[in-house]
Amino acid sequence: MEEHYIFGYGSLINHESRAKTGYSGSSIPVRVQGVARSWNQVSAKSRICSVGVTLQNDATCNGVLFPVSEKELPKFDLRESHYERVMLESKQIFPWDSANFGPGKFWTYLLNKQRAPSQQCPIAQSYIDVAMSGCLEINEAFAEEFVSTTRGWCPYMINDRSNPQYRMPMKEVPFAELIDQILKSQMTTSSRKSIPA
Repeated sequence: MEEHYIFGYGSLINHESRAKTGYSGSSIPVRVQGVARSWNQVSAKSRICSVGVTLQNDATCNGVLFPVSEKELPKFDLRESHYERVMLESKQIFPWDSANFGPGKFWTYLLNKQRAPSQQCPIAQSYIDVAMSGCLEINEAFAEEFVSTTRGWCPYMINDRSNPQYRMPMKEVPFAELIDQILKSQMTTSSRKSIPA
């Protein structure tokens, strides 16, 4: 039976977050050519902005590839219901380090309708914590690359760690201090403006 893989580029990088949706195998850090990641998906329910990817030939996005069974795919489709699951070509996918992956069908979730963050629907720290904690499970350089290759960072951000707006937050954020350091070093002060939680 052919293996199915999903390329996770946001909250799905985090193994704890994936486990809340369905069963998946161990993740493999990769870069995917031809997709651009941005802060461009606004949730009408939670009123926050999360990341999505769109097709762009000259762009590269880091994330993880993780195997799922065919029966688990609908669970992830339901989680990513605001996105469309599309197939990637294996030639677009490059191991981030020495890890490798076998043949199979490669999927990711593309965003159809883009909306930028705003004061009403800001980028939430609780979502950043989930995605970047997943990156830091790999290493610090991977987390730094997540920040530097994500477009759309803007002044509209909310520090909601004490009262998470993201619907699947982490119970604890062990990497909180390091996440803050990486964000501070990767982004200029002028590109960030705190919004009261």
